[in-house]
Amino acid sequence: MRGAFGHDLEARLVERLEREGRVRISLVARAAGEVIGHAMLSRADLVARGGAWPALALAPVAVVPDRQRCGIGSALVNACLALAGPCLPVFVIGAPAFYRRFGFEPAEPLAVSSRFDVPRDHFMVRPGAGPPAPLPRVLDYPPAFG
Repeated sequence: MRGAFGHDLEARLVERLEREGRVRISLVARAAGEVIGHAMLSRADLVARGGAWPALALAPVAVVPDRQRCGIGSALVNACLALAGPCLPVFVIGAPAFYRRFGFEPAEPLAVSSRFDVPRDHFMVRPGAGPPAPLPRVLDYPPAFG
């Protein structure tokens, strides 16, 4: 999936998440025997005063360049979210125009922050149906995210 991003940071992220035992769901799309897309959900913690609550991080989502804008990324995200179920919140850092279609919303109004310096509207969550952690909260990404 190196071709989807033009570098190998996401490929190394996948390897580190696997080594750390954080991978919960890893899906690939294949065509003619070749991998053309990949999406992963990994375990993260939503940290607040008084403890930590489970959450999921959607990353990376990748589709090879010549297959982008064909619905492969959307199918992978939908499948990941369906397998994740409705209970846990799922966080993503990405393009709002893409991820809003899947029920993601900015995390900031819900008093959740990230340690990554990204535009506020790019740090999003698909809220879970379970009980929320106390406010304010920080998503503690696994160490693999560097």
